[in-house]
Amino acid sequence: MKTFILLFSAVIATTFVSCDKGDLEIKKMNRGDGTWTIESVRTEQYDSVGQSVINSNTVDNAGEFIFFRTGTLNALFDEHLLVVSMVDTSGTAVYTGGAYYDDNRVKVAATSPLDGVWTVDDNGRRKQQWSIYEVGTDGYLDRKMIMVLKKK
Repeated sequence: MKTFILLFSAVIATTFVSCDKGDLEIKKMNRGDGTWTIESVRTEQYDSVGQSVINSNTVDNAGEFIFFRTGTLNALFDEHLLVVSMVDTSGTAVYTGGAYYDDNRVKVAATSPLDGVWTVDDNGRRKQQWSIYEVGTDGYLDRKMIMVLKKK
C-alpha cells in the first residue's frame, strides 16, 4: 500500500511539474474576458550605431488586445486566437490573428503594426510590459518599441 501511495504521489507531482509555462501564461492573458488595454506604446529610434535614442514617441490608449481560449489553425503549436483593436488618426482598425506565448516571449501574428516577437519584460497578472527590437541592415539596433498592457 505504501508503494502505491508513493507511486501515485510521483505521478501527480510529475503532472504539475511538466505543465508548460507558456500554457500558464496564455491562460493568464485569456482569463476572464481576455481583454487587455494597450495603455501606451513608446517607440524609440536609435542613431546609426544603435547607442543613443535620437527620437522617441509615446502613444497613450492605443487600443486593446482580446485573447481567446480558442486555438487557431496553428493550435498544434498552441497558438490562440487574438483580436487587436488599434486607434489611429483615421479611426479604429481591427486585426485578427493569433498569439503564441512561450516562457518569456509572445509572437503576435495579427498583421497589425504590433506584429512580431515581443519580449515580456514585466509579466504581472494585471499589468504587463512587452518590448520588441528592430535591427538595421548594418546589424545595429534601429528601433525599439515598448508596450504597456493593463487588464481591463
